Amino acid sequence: MEEKIFVKGKYTTIEISKNELFELLRELKEKTKGTDLLEAFEIMQDFPDLDKFKVLRDIYILELSGAFKEPIKIEELYKEV
Repeated sequence: MEEKIFVKGKYTTIEISKNELFELLRELKEKTKGTDLLEAFEIMQDFPDLDKFKVLRDIYILELSGAFKEPIKIEELYKEV
């Protein structure tokens, strides 16, 4: 069974598999030519397929707010992909 990430914030509920998360991070990194994550979030605003990347930004914000019992460390994952 594939491991899922699930979190419910005040305005957002996210359910995504770890594989989907890695694929989105990898694709974002390729499209933004390896810039850091915050810069990539700015660049992605111009993507025609922006909606599929919004979940990454939401996960980042929820992680900063302490919504996860166990941090995902999305910035570190982004650097590793």
